[in-house]
Amino acid sequence: MDKIYIPTLGRHDNQITYNALPDKWKKLVIMVVQKKEEHLYEYDCEYLVVDNDIGIAKTRDIIHRHGGISKYFVVDDDLIFVRRNAKYYGGASNMEMSKRDFIDNDYDEMIESIDEKLDGNVVLVGPRLAFLPPAQERYWDTGGGQYNAYALNGEVFSKLYEEIDWSWVDDTTIVCEDILLNLEILSRGYKIGKFDEFLYNTKFGSDGGCSTFRTDNSILTGMNIVKEKFKDYVTVLSEEHKQGQPKVRIQWKKLYMDSQVSNIKEFYM
Repeated sequence: MDKIYIPTLGRHDNQITYNALPDKWKKLVIMVVQKKEEHLYEYDCEYLVVDNDIGIAKTRDIIHRHGGISKYFVVDDDLIFVRRNAKYYGGASNMEMSKRDFIDNDYDEMIESIDEKLDGNVVLVGPRLAFLPPAQERYWDTGGGQYNAYALNGEVFSKLYEEIDWSWVDDTTIVCEDILLNLEILSRGYKIGKFDEFLYNTKFGSDGGCSTFRTDNSILTGMNIVKEKFKDYVTVLSEEHKQGQPKVRIQWKKLYMDSQVSNIKEFYM
């Protein structure tokens, strides 16, 4: 891993993700802050300063372009990482409980494991939400839906990123950009990996961050863009928002499998 980006807003005195990192990984951190808050941050790390009130979609666009061809991790500023007991995947139990918060060497193992997977056809990899029940596998790369914490293989991603129309990111109100990012990657025949052994907790809707500008309308606008571009794979099940998003069904695996068929047809045309 070359870089760890932490976009942050309104939380200069509450850096949960950064404060929990071991020193060796703090050395890779680049905090992404807005100009109006730059003077508030005094953490011993590198900074990427962006314009004020540009929205999360444009912020992530800047991060991806800054990341370039490196391997980089993009992590929300309020995450608590958690490790699940290896017994769920047929291994020996490695803790007294079903899961626990990270200790220092867990960060090493997670980041090293992510590095190993960011190769070949796997472009994006990350941990899973901690409140979800155990999966049957420690890791898989047959789906999508990776948000809040994910790493990218910039050598591959930087090339396909230029193929995607990101003009909509200049709308400062739009959210749901991570959903679209996942869909764009899968639609181009690349894989997204997800770990069930490595997890994260986050408090959706907590003060600061996207909560400072996210509204029902901004969520709806973002989802409309997603539906328009991937209508055959995205179904909104309920307009009622839960944890910052409407309830949707996304056919990640079908999108990836359809992309493989399209690639084969193009090859023989």
